[in-house]
Amino acid sequence: MYMDRYYAFTNPDTLLNPRAHPERIGVYLNCDEGCVSFYNAVNFEHLFTFKSLQVHDKIFPFFCVGAVGTELRLDDE
Repeated sequence: MYMDRYYAFTNPDTLLNPRAHPERIGVYLNCDEGCVSFYNAVNFEHLFTFKSLQVHDKIFPFFCVGAVGTELRLDDE
């Protein structure tokens, strides 16, 4: 989130318009298709998919909340 908006870090950035403020993010990696998708893990709304990844390299999908003072919590905590 940046200035109350959500973006995918593409070139140029892609503005996202989720229906609800995501509180939990799900990440789905499909090595066969070469894509990684981000979802709102509460309502399963699709947020964005990066395609044409080179999956023979290490992939480190991340979701940046971009706000000072915002905490991230892992499900097992």
